[in-house]
Amino acid sequence: MQNWKKSLGGLLLIMAVSFASTLALISCEDKKEAASEPDSAESTVYDLYVMSLCPFGFTGVAEMMEVLRAFPQRKLNVWFIGRVEGDRLSSMRGEPEIYDQTLWLGVNALYPARYREFLSLRGSPKESTEAIIKKMGLDFGKIKHWADNVGRTELREHFIRGNNLGINASPTLLINDQRHAGRVGGGHFVRINCAAADPMPQFCKEYPECSDDNDCFMAGKLGICVNPGKMGKERATCEYRDDAAFTLTVLVADSPIDRSEGQVIDWYKRMLPGAKINMVKFSSEEGQQLFKQHNPPALPFFHLEQAVEGAHRFSTAAERLEKAVDGGYQVRRGMGVRDNYFPQRIEKPDLIEVYADPLAQNIGAIINVILSNPDLAKRVVLRPLLTGAQRDQSNPVFLNRMRSEEAQRWITLANDFTGSYQRYLKSYAENPGSTYWFNWLSGANISKERFLRRVEANEAAMAQYRADVAAISSGDPVMIMLNNRTRVSVPNERELLRLLIQFAGL
Repeated sequence: MQNWKKSLGGLLLIMAVSFASTLALISCEDKKEAASEPDSAESTVYDLYVMSLCPFGFTGVAEMMEVLRAFPQRKLNVWFIGRVEGDRLSSMRGEPEIYDQTLWLGVNALYPARYREFLSLRGSPKESTEAIIKKMGLDFGKIKHWADNVGRTELREHFIRGNNLGINASPTLLINDQRHAGRVGGGHFVRINCAAADPMPQFCKEYPECSDDNDCFMAGKLGICVNPGKMGKERATCEYRDDAAFTLTVLVADSPIDRSEGQVIDWYKRMLPGAKINMVKFSSEEGQQLFKQHNPPALPFFHLEQAVEGAHRFSTAAERLEKAVDGGYQVRRGMGVRDNYFPQRIEKPDLIEVYADPLAQNIGAIINVILSNPDLAKRVVLRPLLTGAQRDQSNPVFLNRMRSEEAQRWITLANDFTGSYQRYLKSYAENPGSTYWFNWLSGANISKERFLRRVEANEAAMAQYRADVAAISSGDPVMIMLNNRTRVSVPNERELLRLLIQFAGL
C-alpha cells in the first residue's frame, strides 16, 4: 500500500470535469495489442483493474485466476475503477455496479482466505455475486452489512487509486507496477506465461495451446487450431502446413518520408502466409511497367497474384481487396494503407506546402513555425485543409461553415493579394477563428468590399480545390506536400519545424 502512495505523491486529485463527461472517459473493452513479456518470478504481483459488471472485466478475472492455478505463488490484487466527485461515487453501470463492487470488497475483508475461490467463481457472468456468496456458504447478511457501512469508503480509495494512475479501461493489468500492453482474455495471457515458465507447471501442459486459428502463428506457415478450447489429453493444439503460394508486389516511392507499407505487409504475411513479398521502386523498369498497367493514384500500391484465391483465409482478406486489370487483386485505398506518394500529380520541384486546418487547436503555433523563420517564410506556402478533426463534430455544420469561409479567405489572399497573405496570417495566428478578420485587411491596405468581390470570384474554384485536397488528405489536421507529390504526416509543431528545415535545406 505504501509503495503506490509514495509513487503517486506528486499527482493532483482535482477532477475538473462534469459528472456526465467523466463517465464517458471510462471504458469496458477487450484490448488486443501485442503482448508484453511476463515476469515469471515468484515475487510477481498482478494488479487487475476492472468494473465488476463489465463483460471484459469478467474475462480478465477468469483468466487471471487460471494464471494463479498455474503459478499459485504469485499475488493478485483486484481493484475497481470509477469516478469520485466529493462524496459521490459513479461507475459506468450506475448504482447496481457500485453495490456489486462493495460486496466483492466485503468478501475480501471478511473472508480473505476464500477470496481466490470467490474470484474463480466470479469470473463468469452466469450467476450474481449474491448467489455465489450463498453458494460458497458465506454469511451474506454479514457481508452486506459490511458493504453498506464500510464498502463505499473502501471503494472510494479504489477509484482514487485508478484515477491517479490514469486507468480508465476494464480490464487493465499492471505487472509489478508496469502496465501490460497485451490482451487479458481468451487464454492469451495464460499461454504467454506458460511459454515463459521453466520448468512448465503441469497445469500449463494440459492447458489449451489455442482457442482459435488466430492463436497459431509460425512465419510462412498456415496455423490451424485443432480441438479448440479443450484441455487434458485432447487439449487444443496448433498444427502448421503450407498455404497457397502467390506473389504480393508492393510498388513504393523511391525515397518515401512516411514508410507506411510495413504494417500492411505484416498483416498480409500473417493472414496469408504463402505470400512471397516483391518490393518494387517506382523509378525502376518493373515499377514503371506496374504503374502503366495499373495506374494507381497513390503509393504504396499492393498487387496480389490471382493464385491468392487458393489461400485458406482468402475470403477474409478479400474484404480489403478489389479486382485488378490483369485478373489479380489490389488492396483498396483506405484499407490500412496510408498514401505517401501521388505519381499522377504534376511534379513541381522545390515546392514545399503545408496544409493545415484553419480551426486546428494549434493553428497559431503552426503559422508561427513558418513565419517566425524568414528563410522558411520565403520557401513554404500555407494551404487550408477543409476536413476537420473528430473533436469538431459536436457542431459540424457551424464549424465546417467557419472552416470553409476562412479557407476561402486564405485562398483569395494567396491568389490575388500575395504580398499581404503572410501579414494576414500573422494576425490570424494571434486570434484564430475571429469574426473580426476584416480588421486585418485594413492593415494590409485591402478594402473589405474589394476583398469580398475577389472571394466571390474564387468561389467557383472551391469545388475543385476541395476535390484536390480530399485526394491527398488522410484526415490529419496538418501535413506537408513536397514537390506536389510526396505527402508527409506531421505529429506536432516541433516536428513540423524540424521537417521544414530539413526539406528547405536550411
